[in-house]
Amino acid sequence: TDDAVSAPKKVKFTFRLISAIPPILGSFFVRDMRVVFNWVGLICFIPCLILPPLLNLKTRRIIPKDTYYDSYFSHALIVRSMLVFGVVSFTYSVSYTHLTLPTIYSVQISVVAVSLKKKI
Repeated sequence: TDDAVSAPKKVKFTFRLISAIPPILGSFFVRDMRVVFNWVGLICFIPCLILPPLLNLKTRRIIPKDTYYDSYFSHALIVRSMLVFGVVSFTYSVSYTHLTLPTIYSVQISVVAVSLKKKI
């Protein structure tokens, strides 16, 4: 029984490492933590909003009949609309991040340039 108890702990530790290592590695290459957290937040859309509906649709193909665990939210229309919502949210977030981050940096650079120009 010790192996049965330690197996979930190993799995939990492995997934914690998988979720913690990409931000740490990203911080080695990018100095601004806002950029790192923006990208990590974008990547989290995939396992949180896109993969569950995809898994449900794949399971429906394997087991087409209703099971004990089915609910109103297991219907194909609901699952497909959840998938569309996840993809649209991910697309909007990626486009918003790519459009606003360069603007934020250019505004900060221009403010610094104007303040330096006034001092000279």
